[in-house]
Amino acid sequence: MERIIRILTVFLWVAATLFVVLLFAAGLSFDFLVGLLGRERLETFEAVLVGTVAVCSGLIAWYEFRANNAEETEYGEWTGKAALYSTIFGITLFLAFFFVPVAFFDP
Repeated sequence: MERIIRILTVFLWVAATLFVVLLFAAGLSFDFLVGLLGRERLETFEAVLVGTVAVCSGLIAWYEFRANNAEETEYGEWTGKAALYSTIFGITLFLAFFFVPVAFFDP
């Protein structure tokens, strides 16, 4: 299971980095990216990256919650990893409600 979590962590950070770089590049020159990839491919690429980050961070957070049970600690606190990955999951889940429908329903 540890090996799967390491692989998911690598996928998560690669996809998150690509997504941030893509958003930064689109902020600098959106027309360049649309000319390079095309509008549909750009929207699909963004949706896939957001979905990948959301799924990977959700699975890693779920694993951290299962591995470090809150009832076993003195104060019932979250671990640092559980808080980090659940925060990433919440943010990307929110973003997925914007990017994924745009990729599917934009004419």
